[in-house]
Amino acid sequence: MPGTALTPSARGKRLGGRPTLYTPEIAQEVCDRLADGEMLIEICRDEHMPAERTVRGWYMFDEPGKPWSGFSTAYARARAMQVEHEMEKINLVSQTPVAGEITTVKAVLDANGNPVEVREVKYEDMLGHRRLQVDTMKWRIAKLARNLYGDGVSADAPPDESLKVEGGLPEPGEPGHASPDEPE
Repeated sequence: MPGTALTPSARGKRLGGRPTLYTPEIAQEVCDRLADGEMLIEICRDEHMPAERTVRGWYMFDEPGKPWSGFSTAYARARAMQVEHEMEKINLVSQTPVAGEITTVKAVLDANGNPVEVREVKYEDMLGHRRLQVDTMKWRIAKLARNLYGDGVSADAPPDESLKVEGGLPEPGEPGHASPDEPE
């Protein structure tokens, strides 16, 4: 059975098709831009770049003998550097006020009783916007570096023996047990 665009063929032979777009220069540019905080989807939108799916294939199917052999290691390092970049960016965004304009439109009555639109403009720090940016970056970091910055308990963590569930449903015949044949 032949492989798909991302999977190798069953026999390990190339089945023809387009030649790979992989070059060491393209790989380096992808990794450099990832390390600088850019998202892979943005990088692959550039005309000279391969499709995102292709780059993910280089990462996922990195094998000796392939033109992209060793790409997964460089990609993983770039992702680690991307997390560092995001951490520094959080500090920058949180410490840099951003002036913004808040416009409020009110309908009031003029001296003759006719409705008139009145616009009130305030200039202040866009604190809510900065908070959203920081929260989004924190979420991304938690996903990119789950083992270091992720929330919650991992699924493969050993169970906590100190937590015990006692009680449960009453057994038949005990007070509080409702049988389908008996009224409650």
